Amino acid sequence: MQDPTEQGSQKNTFVAWNGRDWITMTTPLILPHKTFSLVLLSCRYYRDVISEHTHQIGVETERNFLQSMGIDFHQDGFLKLISRYDKCIGVGGEYMEK
Repeated sequence: MQDPTEQGSQKNTFVAWNGRDWITMTTPLILPHKTFSLVLLSCRYYRDVISEHTHQIGVETERNFLQSMGIDFHQDGFLKLISRYDKCIGVGGEYMEK
């Protein structure tokens, strides 16, 4: 146990379950205060941890999806866009039937 005079260097560990696995986050030392609710603080930290974890999963999923599509997928999309743009310019921007 650390010396109580070193309060600035002490840390608390917040642990939460997100439905699939445990998430841990180191938080600054929380000193009790009579107008301070630890229940509300833990809820806020839980929300922040879950939000950060969900964001990281979303970013990783998006990156993996785009990398799995390959170069041909993106190249085909750009070629279709260019041909449609040329058709639009060719008719002067007017509405055209397929």
